[in-house]
Amino acid sequence: MIIGDLLKYIIDSTVFASIITKDEFHEIAYEFFYNHSTLDLITLDLTYIEVANVLWKHVYILKRIRYDEYKRLRDIVPMIIDKCVSKVYSSKNYLSDALEFSIEHGIPIYDSLFIVVTIDHKGKLVTFDSKLLEKLRSIGLEEIIYSF
Repeated sequence: MIIGDLLKYIIDSTVFASIITKDEFHEIAYEFFYNHSTLDLITLDLTYIEVANVLWKHVYILKRIRYDEYKRLRDIVPMIIDKCVSKVYSSKNYLSDALEFSIEHGIPIYDSLFIVVTIDHKGKLVTFDSKLLEKLRSIGLEEIIYSF
């Protein structure tokens, strides 16, 4: 959505997860947030859950993050997300359209929620999900992709 001259960027969970887990994309994520006004950035409530799940995976399955570090990160996940965006939209408001999009294009509902919000706001989707980016290109939605 363009309000005045502000293009909206819809930030998916992969970007926040990169910051929390300090994966191979975390520097790119930091730079993105540093270079963009919070007023231009939005996400979905689903982000809190998905980022928490990534944190669990890095602690419990991958053993990349120690338990003491996890306890610190666990408590700052919501704060980091809240500080980085101007608005967190409710997934339930987009669920019907996202489910329709999922079924039409064979994309998981989690990803479709972010896509539908991006299309609705005429914004750019910011993601590190290479499979999602490939799928968006294959269905002709390259124009909604934010390019790093």
